[in-house]
Parts: sequence; C-alpha cells; structure tokens
Amino acid sequence: MVSIPAPPRATGDGNVDLPALSLYVHDLFRIFVLEGLLAGDAPVVSSTELPDPASTTLAQAQQTANQAFVLAEQSVALHEHYIESGTLTIADPATTAVFTFAEEQPDTNYFVQATGSAFGGTPLADAFIPVGIAKTTTGFTLTIAVAPGAGDSVTFDVTAFRNVTV
Repeated sequence: MVSIPAPPRATGDGNVDLPALSLYVHDLFRIFVLEGLLAGDAPVVSSTELPDPASTTLAQAQQTANQAFVLAEQSVALHEHYIESGTLTIADPATTAVFTFAEEQPDTNYFVQATGSAFGGTPLADAFIPVGIAKTTTGFTLTIAVAPGAGDSVTFDVTAFRNVTV
C-alpha cells in the first residue's frame, strides 16, 4: 500500500528547510505520478482474491475485466510519457548543468521536474531554486538562481515526462 509521507518540520534554517521541502515535493511527485497513485483509488487485488469462475456471473466477470482494462490503460499512459530520470550536480561558481537523454527525442514538447536532493558544503539557499530549463531534443540545461559557491554543490533529482493525461 502506498502511503503519503509526513511533511518535514521547519527548523528556521533555510539551508536545511529548503532541501528537506524539495525532497518532500519530489517524494510526493514520485508517489502520485511515478507509482501511479494518481491513476485512482483502484483496489489492490492479489491472485488469491480473484473471483471464482464457478460462482461468478457474467456481469461480475465483465466488471472485473473492465477494471483491469482501465488500470492497464492508465499504467501504459504513464509509462509511455516517462522519458528519463537521473541527477544533476551544480558546483562551485556554476549556475547550470546539462542532462543528456539516452535517446534523442522527436521534439521539445516535454516537461522537466527538478528537486534539490543533496548538497555538499554550505551552499546558499537560493542555489536550490531552479529558475530555468532550456530544452533540446537531446536533453536539457537546468539553471539555478545563484551559484552554490566555491567548494559547495547542489544535486537535483530530475525527471522528464511528456504531457501525462490519464
């Protein structure tokens, strides 16, 4: 069963709170979109709970088949729209990092979700804020608000999707 995690507690320190909140938002995205909670509140059925063919009516069998078909369509829709995910690290005076797809895309009609997930040193809080994504068919460039600073770094979990409608 999928459960929604509790939100992080604010400490008053932006360098601690912002990465924790970003990770929380990423976890929610993963739960709702990648793991399919967005697909609906469909019941989880194990093979031991399937209807007994000897006592099932035609209507019950059709309803079960219809539910299975809807769930399969929703799953296919989500997976067809997923392009790729990974991490990007921006360090020192840099404000950009490039993510390259394993396979070239037919166009730039996709969206990117970026969430700060880790850091090294003591980067400024604004270094966790993405301010732009320049998309190409081979990947994208993530731009952040300010450079992390000398000896500091910020790592982002990134996921690229096409328009998802389920």
